[in-house]
Amino acid sequence: DREKDIEKIKSIVYDYAIDRKGGQILFPTFSFMRTQIILSLLYDLFYDDEKFTCPIYVASPLACKICDIFDTHLNGNDAEKWKMIRGWSSVQYIKDFDTLEAIVNKHQKEGTSAIYLAASGFMVGGYSVYLAEKFLPSAKNILAFCGYATPTSLAVMYFLTKKRLVVRLMRRID
Repeated sequence: DREKDIEKIKSIVYDYAIDRKGGQILFPTFSFMRTQIILSLLYDLFYDDEKFTCPIYVASPLACKICDIFDTHLNGNDAEKWKMIRGWSSVQYIKDFDTLEAIVNKHQKEGTSAIYLAASGFMVGGYSVYLAEKFLPSAKNILAFCGYATPTSLAVMYFLTKKRLVVRLMRRID
């Protein structure tokens, strides 16, 4: 049920980014809609939370472009809400790999927490694969899969094994 899922996301953020400093959270997301939905959910959960000081990175050139399109194509209450989300100082939009790599290295060196929304949602390529390779070796980090997962996806393999998934991912980053 949706309320339980939302509570799980809130719990993950508290466990890995607020209570335990230095945790990195990766939400593998699709550029269209899943990124915007998770970003909206994080806004609803943490915008007014004084304990929440963790940066959120939208790490996908395509997701960033789609967020830009939302700026001009939403109407009414949706447009107002999106404008507030886009103005949230916790969110940064990463459009290139060099910037992402520098941010990840900075957080790892400083031991500070961060949340990443990165494509590809099915973890077959893109920035999510790079981030998973960086984060999986440490128990203080987590991959938070949300939404549908194909039967052969990493999300399903993790769910079925009920243990920490350690995988060497093949990646191609353009």
